[in-house]
Amino acid sequence: MVPVAQATHRATAFVHGRVLGRVLAVKYLGLLALARFLEEYPKLVAEHNDLIIKCIDDNDISIRLRALDLLVGMVSKKNLADIVRKLLSQLEDTHPLSADPQYRTELVARIIHMCSQDSYKFVTDFEWYLSVLVVRRRARKWKHAWQHPLTPCATATQARSRYQAICKVEGVKQGKLLASQLLDVAIRVKVVRPYAVKQMVRT
Repeated sequence: MVPVAQATHRATAFVHGRVLGRVLAVKYLGLLALARFLEEYPKLVAEHNDLIIKCIDDNDISIRLRALDLLVGMVSKKNLADIVRKLLSQLEDTHPLSADPQYRTELVARIIHMCSQDSYKFVTDFEWYLSVLVVRRRARKWKHAWQHPLTPCATATQARSRYQAICKVEGVKQGKLLASQLLDVAIRVKVVRPYAVKQMVRT
């Protein structure tokens, strides 16, 4: 039987494109193999963190999504913020990948899943996470949704409706998920409630 470390190395060679040339299917198979190793040997897969992060800039969406799936399983308290920062950069208006609404929507879902999995196990700063949830509303394409001053929401239902409306911009179909997360954190973490309200009414 091939040792796990050797098999993992072989899989990363596929991802690098060192086997049979730079064939897209080979890279995908390499990521698929790493995903299978991840559950039982997370430390071995984590050694190739930089390589996997590079794959989220691949031109092919199937490669990017497979890499995102791997990153979801690789996050920790130490690397969560860095991984999310990298992913958020792809949502910037100037990033070439932000033009793809399908990928943008999937990316938002993966970011939320990374942070919220296991009851926010890897989130150490909930104000930071709230800022992640609302960062897109400040992007250039979202400014028209915030042209007028906002009055405070009287109820949680009003807050949810408002945030869902804000998120229905530029093809990102995750308004309900974003609103749900914002309210869930505010309910679970009492100390950040004032900050959450501030984010909801901020122009």
